[in-house]
Amino acid sequence: MNYSDEFVEAIRLAAGRRIGPFEMPWPMPGNLGAIVSFDTFDNWERFLRRLDLHAGIPDTVAAKFIRAQKLYLLGWVDADLIKAGELVSLTALELALIDRYAPQAEKIYKSRTLARLLRYMVEYDGLTNDRVAMNQRCGAGEVFTR
Repeated sequence: MNYSDEFVEAIRLAAGRRIGPFEMPWPMPGNLGAIVSFDTFDNWERFLRRLDLHAGIPDTVAAKFIRAQKLYLLGWVDADLIKAGELVSLTALELALIDRYAPQAEKIYKSRTLARLLRYMVEYDGLTNDRVAMNQRCGAGEVFTR
């Protein structure tokens, strides 16, 4: 993650006031509907750091993703911020897909909405269940169909 140590330290100060574990629905190997429990802020931060993006991702997409990760970190203090992080994550995904597929999707569907971009990936770029890392890791079953 590319946010400052000062940011993390500020959350860590507020994190010390938490009573009880932080529980979060999160797909885990063999269980898409798992509830993951974190007993310390440091464990939550380490968990989120495993989700860092590859260095080759365009800066604009990476910046949105980092913003989402910051909101997830802040979720330790206020769990309502997780939903904001999810929305920013979807924005980052849409931006990445626009960068990669917008001209092709517009040509075929006359649109480049997130739904059309995802559809393009399935119908024309070969996205299948076995190519989705979460499906491989968590056993998601049949998600993408034509």
